[in-house]
Amino acid sequence: MKFVLPIFGLFLSFFAPFLVAQEADVQTSQPTIEGIKAALASNSLTDQERVEKLHEIGQLFFDQPDSTVFYLSKALELSKRINDSVLISDTYINFSLVDLFRDNYDNTLKYNDSATQYLNSKNRDHLLNLGVAATLKGIAYNNNEQMDQAFENILRANRFLNEAPVDEVSQNYLVQNYSDLSLIYFNIEEYTNAINSAKQALGKAKSIGATHHQADIYNTLATAYMELEEYALAEVYLDSSA
Repeated sequence: MKFVLPIFGLFLSFFAPFLVAQEADVQTSQPTIEGIKAALASNSLTDQERVEKLHEIGQLFFDQPDSTVFYLSKALELSKRINDSVLISDTYINFSLVDLFRDNYDNTLKYNDSATQYLNSKNRDHLLNLGVAATLKGIAYNNNEQMDQAFENILRANRFLNEAPVDEVSQNYLVQNYSDLSLIYFNIEEYTNAINSAKQALGKAKSIGATHHQADIYNTLATAYMELEEYALAEVYLDSSA
């Protein structure tokens, strides 16, 4: 039995706050877009706030890549003008997600390489973006069936994310990354490592209330314990996955 990595689990986790905001709007997302446009047209925003608003509106137009690229290009120009390395890397990461959605994995890799050029692993404020960029490179390599590079980048991502300030984004990425690692280990028949990674994913999922991840993690644990012929433990986790 082989598992396939749930590639867009990570992809969706990056946009989760925006998707929730859109779902909460009982009419359409248009008022949100119009509100951001109004804010951008005003003189009340700082340059940093303006870049963040350009990111937001680009993400709301994500189903229209040309519009997304238009707003992200403006964000990149402004973030470079004010020389804000985190916002520059944010923008490149957003560009990479556009190409990931289009299945253009070479561009996904290119944009994340650009993002990391503006980051320093010795700066704690840069660690989240370093972790996200490495994660997205892992996804791109996985989709290109370059599994060694995928594995290497997910491991690198986790090192950065575990050292980054704790927030919803970093913890969601860690849950998904550890879950993905457990599947990779399972597929190469390293069942003990698969179990250890799945337990790390489960612990973090429980700590942030990410119930949507837990059934899949329990299933991975049950299957790995079955391969080790530890059937009693497998049954416990199988029951939990139901």
